[in-house]
Amino acid sequence: MRVTCTQDHLSRALSTVNRAVGSRPTMPVLANVLLATDGDRLKLSATNLDLGITTWVAANVEEEGTVTVPANLLTNLVSKMPLGKDVELREDSKTRTLTVKCQQSRAQVRGIDPEEFPPMPMAEDQPTVSINQALCKELINQVAFGAARDDTRPVLAGVSLELDEKRITLAASDGFRLVMRDADELEQEVAEPVKVIVPARALQELERVLGDDKGEVEMTVTPNRSQVLFRAGNVHLVSRLIEGQFPNVRNFVPKSWATKVVVDRRAFADAMGRVTLFARESANVVRLEVTAGANGEGGTPGRLMVEAQAQDLGESHDELDASIEGESTHLAFNAEYLNEFANALAGDTIDSETGDKKTIDEVVIEITGPLSPGVVRGGGLPDYLHVIMPMHTVR
Repeated sequence: MRVTCTQDHLSRALSTVNRAVGSRPTMPVLANVLLATDGDRLKLSATNLDLGITTWVAANVEEEGTVTVPANLLTNLVSKMPLGKDVELREDSKTRTLTVKCQQSRAQVRGIDPEEFPPMPMAEDQPTVSINQALCKELINQVAFGAARDDTRPVLAGVSLELDEKRITLAASDGFRLVMRDADELEQEVAEPVKVIVPARALQELERVLGDDKGEVEMTVTPNRSQVLFRAGNVHLVSRLIEGQFPNVRNFVPKSWATKVVVDRRAFADAMGRVTLFARESANVVRLEVTAGANGEGGTPGRLMVEAQAQDLGESHDELDASIEGESTHLAFNAEYLNEFANALAGDTIDSETGDKKTIDEVVIEITGPLSPGVVRGGGLPDYLHVIMPMHTVR
């Protein structure tokens, strides 16, 4: 192999595929990136067997070839070379050594036989569905954080993804909360309904590698329902699917409420950011005290008290203006859950009716009682909700 490409393009491509390299690879070759010539491009691939990423960069190909070398080493090496200059990659197939040269800089990196690198599936079939990139990033950002952080229950470490006609639904739960978002915004109907569980980490990596343009993300589910492939521009991401039955999440959404609180999103997010600093030192408990207006009638002005206490640090109290429907009440939630939800509403969202971007200015909290799950929504975004189990505290 002998190819030349610009430092910035190569560095960006290496950073992209390096996201698929595991921290503790089960085989030496899984710590490597595969470099292969492909016409007038250089193809780069990396995988940890659960997640794989492939991308391409334009290159001047003088000799074809394939090589696999340590991903972290090559990524850091190229990133420290002169910006915008040409980088030459030359491989000696006999010694499995890759020479990396840029101006007066020259390094040799020892590799592994590329035949040991696992094959990477490519999204070559007709895609199951195409999703607008901006919508795809928004859906992932608003839902994936709700999945479990560990693999104790593998199903809950994933995100349920459903396709039906022109509707896409994402849902995640860690057993103590449920995050769900619907969107009737697919340009074409899917040929048949699809319901799969995608690892949350795979979706979060997809969000990070997606660009900000108005292109499409093509998603293909393999016929045996074992893998899902995403293709966006010159980036392909493949992930295993999680086997199992995801809970019927709609059964967990309360059908009614006794108290409804509407509060300014920015004020609520700022308050949660402050009280969370104390809640982290006290089992993440945040207490909400809802005080209705003087006559207790629907929609009358009221107050929402947000507070947290930590024995060794102190306490934090924030009192917010709120519109209250129903009776005064109180309950406790996990502060991190409320904080993450408020942050997920911070950016622009896509209006499901007009397709235009809009800002969410209000947070809506629906309360059935101190011991019942609460529902948190974004005002004006009815298809996005967060169901949170209450925390039991001694008042």
